[in-house]
Amino acid sequence: MWRRAGYVLLACGLLALLLGWSAPTWLAWVLSAQLRQAGFTQVRSEIAHVGWREMRLRMVRGRHPAGWSLAARGIVLRYRPWQLAHGRASTLVVDRFEIARRTSAHAARMTVPPVPAPSMLAALPVAHIEIAQLVFDSRWGQWQGQAQYREGALLVSMHNRHHDRCALSAHAQGAFELRCAASALHASGILDERHARLNLRVESDVARLNALVLHMGMGVDWAAQGHVSLEGRFSLANRGWDKGQARMSARLSLLQDTLGVNARGELEVEHGHLVWRLNDGATLYLGARQTRTTVRGSHLSGEVVWQDGTIRAWRLRKGGTCLLRASGDQREASATLTLLDEVHVQEDDARHLAHDVRLQAAFKLALARRLTVSVRQMRMRIAAGPLAALRGEVAMPELRISQKQHAVRARDVHLAFHRRQASWQGKVRLALADGGLPVDGDCKWNAGQGWLRLQGEWADIARKQQAVRALLRPWLPELQLRAGRCAFQLSARWQGARLSGAMQLRVDDLAGHYGTHAFSRLRGQMRLHYSEGNWRLEPAKIALAELDGGVPLERLRLRLSLNWLRGRRPVWHVYQASARLLGGELAVKPGRLDFNRSRQTMHVHVRHLDLARLVALEQRRQLQARGSLDGELPLHIDRQGVWLDEGRLHALPPGGVIRYRAEPALARRNPTLLMALGALSDFHYDHLDVRANYRPDGRLLLHVRVHGRNPSFQQGRPVELRLNLEDNMLQLLRSLRISGGIEERVRNAVERKR
Repeated sequence: MWRRAGYVLLACGLLALLLGWSAPTWLAWVLSAQLRQAGFTQVRSEIAHVGWREMRLRMVRGRHPAGWSLAARGIVLRYRPWQLAHGRASTLVVDRFEIARRTSAHAARMTVPPVPAPSMLAALPVAHIEIAQLVFDSRWGQWQGQAQYREGALLVSMHNRHHDRCALSAHAQGAFELRCAASALHASGILDERHARLNLRVESDVARLNALVLHMGMGVDWAAQGHVSLEGRFSLANRGWDKGQARMSARLSLLQDTLGVNARGELEVEHGHLVWRLNDGATLYLGARQTRTTVRGSHLSGEVVWQDGTIRAWRLRKGGTCLLRASGDQREASATLTLLDEVHVQEDDARHLAHDVRLQAAFKLALARRLTVSVRQMRMRIAAGPLAALRGEVAMPELRISQKQHAVRARDVHLAFHRRQASWQGKVRLALADGGLPVDGDCKWNAGQGWLRLQGEWADIARKQQAVRALLRPWLPELQLRAGRCAFQLSARWQGARLSGAMQLRVDDLAGHYGTHAFSRLRGQMRLHYSEGNWRLEPAKIALAELDGGVPLERLRLRLSLNWLRGRRPVWHVYQASARLLGGELAVKPGRLDFNRSRQTMHVHVRHLDLARLVALEQRRQLQARGSLDGELPLHIDRQGVWLDEGRLHALPPGGVIRYRAEPALARRNPTLLMALGALSDFHYDHLDVRANYRPDGRLLLHVRVHGRNPSFQQGRPVELRLNLEDNMLQLLRSLRISGGIEERVRNAVERKR
């Protein structure tokens, strides 16, 4: 009997010893099995010590195929062997629990760590779990905290070095709550720690990850930057969005106030498609420090569809209106855009427009120097097809360019454009001056830079007098053209706010008049450049058959260039200036006219000036003269006008004749004058010198010294006369223009050309 009792006691002792040794080993095996169920592979555990009530593990490690690694150190399991069968009497204490992510292409596919759910923890025969130091290291930085599991509830509290905090409470029944409060979003790379605050709250009432329903309220608030809020209910099936609905509003200002959006709408999820339907009033602004652009939607609604992490389609409904405003650097722009058709863009292999779209718009652009471009009505049609090769047409019945009180109108503006290799190209056709002057060209633009070229050729100015006059009236109000041909090429380039351009002009046989000056057979070609407010004229050649302002200039030849820097006055370079005047020749000495100086000087050389034609300007029948004059006239130009100081003219050998028949009554009143007039009745001179002075008010002073003889006066003895003459050249020219009939001269010149 005692022997049997001894065998029973020995068997009980061996059983107790077996339970004390195998139960912890079985518990470690269960822990490894739960990690494998969560997706971890290569799970290893090392037992350091096994006691009657305690077991110590050196470490537990595991790797996940998505790139995550798990490591636990300092694991202590406290238990009562006879209560392990109930699974609620043991305590698990972990000194350090690390979750890290490997940096590899395969690991980049997954962004959420595979942490076991509370339901998995409930399967462990552990009633209480404490983690003293929980470390989470990934692309979001390193987070540290503590974790505790008790009675089916999991509590996790973590923080990072930026004082961001995150707390998770979950239950084995499936409900969980996640709260986050962050002062920085360094993972986004957009905002710094001074301008970010995050408050996130996620709730769920279903435990399984493959069929998760979220009642979610989320708010992201950036101090001085913006706010995003999202409230709604979503479901997740098979690790993909199944269906859900939410209200979403956003007010963001990013990248140092250069990009922002204000929008409200509804967010819907249906079978993997994420759709954001915009409500009326969406606002987008884009600008720089000096420029601010705002796009404000009125009755603008549509939807955006996401699937598999990418945008699959988006559409804007018919009837929406956008208001655009931009300002900066002395420029302002405003536009109104109305959708006449629905805009539907799909993304398969490439983005493409599902069908043709018609738009109606009006815009106004105010540039520097009070220059304004405006269009009251514009219609646009965009053809269906890939966005990478988009095509369309723009039609504007009228385009108005105005400066102060003057305006130029372009009629029937038509633009056909297409996209090629990330840039836009187009062809332009329009008609200036109420449709009388056709112009065509092409353009190209891409990412804030591009160019525009326009060209036109008008063969018969005589038939388009009214159109040309209407076109040039803002800049040359007194110009009237009667005949000739004209062709021009205009090119402009821009890169951001930098603008440059060039214009080439060619005229042939132009005739007309500008104010009181008539001209005929004007020919020339010039090229003018513009860059950032600076103007430059290449050396241009101009030929003119006749220029008549009272005293006709014939065979006028000019060759000159211009430099006009921004903020300064123009500088002219004169290479050649010559003309025929009164049977002689005028030639200007090459030089520079810098109007930044207070006074300019030009030296005009006179050769073979016909004295008979010069005297004829006085229109006095009593005075006749013959001879030729040479000399030099120094002209000075200042703000008051044109001056002539000490101009010199002299007669060429052998001299000439002066005949003046004075009225007898004039001679009888002054005996000295009677003697002078007697000598001038038939005066043969051999020397004639003239000193001329002219003032801007028109006053002309002539000091004449003449030496010669009169064969019938005092037996032909030599006589020297000194005369001081004064006249008003402006009045003289005015009388010559009236008596000469400038209009008739222009008409005669045109008839002679024909």
